[in-house]
Amino acid sequence: MFRQAHDCCYCNKEQIEKSEKCGCFFCGEIFSPSEITDYLPDEPPTAECPFCYTDSVIGEASGFPITKDFLKKMKKRWF
Repeated sequence: MFRQAHDCCYCNKEQIEKSEKCGCFFCGEIFSPSEITDYLPDEPPTAECPFCYTDSVIGEASGFPITKDFLKKMKKRWF
C-alpha cells in the first residue's frame, strides 16, 4: 500500500487538481491544492509542498487517506 501511495507523489498535477485536499508526507501538513504554487518540471508536472518544498505531496483523488496518521506512516516508510 505504501509503495502505491508513494507512486502518487510523482507526475501528479492532474491528481492534485482533482483533489479537495492534499498532504505532504515529509512535513505532515494538510492543505488545499490551491496553496500549491510550484510544480517540478517533470512531464507531467510534480507538485511541490508549499510548506517544506519537497516533492512528497499526494492528493485525496489518489484514493489514499489524507490524514496526519497516514502521512506519519508514509514518512516513517520513506524517510
